[in-house]
Amino acid sequence: MLEKIRALKDSRLVRTLAGRFDSNRIGMRLLGTDGLAPVEWLYLKMALTGLGNPDAKYVMIDEVQDYTAAQLAVLARYFRRAHFLLLGDPNQAIAAGTATFDEVRAVFEAAHGPVEECRLMTSYRSTPEITELFASLLDDEERASISSIQRADTPPTILSCPDETSYATALREAYQDVLSARGFGPIQTVISTAPDADSNARFWYAEDYHQQYLFKNPGGYECHARTGVACPALPSE
Repeated sequence: MLEKIRALKDSRLVRTLAGRFDSNRIGMRLLGTDGLAPVEWLYLKMALTGLGNPDAKYVMIDEVQDYTAAQLAVLARYFRRAHFLLLGDPNQAIAAGTATFDEVRAVFEAAHGPVEECRLMTSYRSTPEITELFASLLDDEERASISSIQRADTPPTILSCPDETSYATALREAYQDVLSARGFGPIQTVISTAPDADSNARFWYAEDYHQQYLFKNPGGYECHARTGVACPALPSE
């Protein structure tokens, strides 16, 4: 998609036709597609109309590893005169298809010029034992550079479960023990495997007004009561 975004940016047709025709039709013609993704439509609108915030001086993007290159290109154009501070860790990306750090650099070099990088290799929150555990997932060079300033504590325990259902069941049982000790009743959540394709069992989405309820109704009713009791770590076997 980033290549499509760049095609929109470089197109003379976009500049020539600005304000004359429907932007959606222009974009579909330029990209040779029957429809535009939301991020493509937004970028095209900015290219045609000048939409953006030229007054912002500084923009910080946290968890930059969770953005796609196309999304970052939109932000880079919308805040076209701003200085960007990008924070993130490529090892903590939570979804497939997001931008690599090389792609992040390419987007902002194209939009704003040279990019400087500062690597933070000190953990200020995790104990040395936890830091060492997660650093073991990195290559040798990065692992040797990471350290923690916290006091030493109990090493983390790694518990292996044969499957997700076993893990969820063990976690529920451990949490139930803690809740019962605090006077709470049994957990009502039912854990089961997904039905087979040939099964009559089906999953039904709630009505639309339930979806993103608190976003639509800030301060609204929260149906899930908070116990104030933290879920414990699973005991080792």
